[in-house]
Amino acid sequence: MATKPSALDKGIEYITQAVDHDVKARYADAYKAYMMGLDYMLLALKWEKNPKVNTMIRSKISEYLDRTETIKRFLDSTANQTSTHKPSDHNGWYRG
Repeated sequence: MATKPSALDKGIEYITQAVDHDVKARYADAYKAYMMGLDYMLLALKWEKNPKVNTMIRSKISEYLDRTETIKRFLDSTANQTSTHKPSDHNGWYRG
């Protein structure tokens, strides 16, 4: 019988999907997936007892939250106009 995935596992799954959407310039989908991933990562943070894992989760939450906020500003700015501009550079934080 398979074990139920943890909140952290689900968070990582959503973040992986978000990054894929982000790379493919599907920013609305990326935003939704980042938000779901962050929700699960926050839940995992609440229950994590290992201080090292807790620190790692906090770091990733901060990183992905910054990217999510950048995408949200981009989506808000383009909601009433057509634009070919992309959100600011990712600084390579999720590439290879």
